[in-house]
Amino acid sequence: MSRNQFSDQWIRQNHLVIDGWKILHFSYDDVKDRPRMCEQILQQFMGRFLGRDASTYVKLNYVEKEVIRFALNIDRAIKPNDVSALLDVGSRKSYQVLKAMTDKSLLKPAGSGRKCIRGYNLHEQAQAIWEKNNH
Repeated sequence: MSRNQFSDQWIRQNHLVIDGWKILHFSYDDVKDRPRMCEQILQQFMGRFLGRDASTYVKLNYVEKEVIRFALNIDRAIKPNDVSALLDVGSRKSYQVLKAMTDKSLLKPAGSGRKCIRGYNLHEQAQAIWEKNNH
């Protein structure tokens, strides 16, 4: 493979990643000599992205959509005060929203603590759920 072909291959792959594709790499030798290993990797991949698919078809309500949209546009963990300001609700309601979204695996605690959670990040599934609900 020439340097230009190598470069073109990576550029094509980058465009696929930007478009939301998930890419796995297998060498010809692995496919030929170790097909079972390749099959197991594919099954793990599909299990990770499709196995919990029941939650991928979750219908987001307008509050969840707004919180996810907000979380996607900030470069830090989302806090209860952010939700209060965003939705114009009190702190009790913002905690209820964040807890419900955590229970639905849309958000996850940002820190290592479990007793007093001060910030939340989007769960890995939230992006996929967001994309499915908005396309």
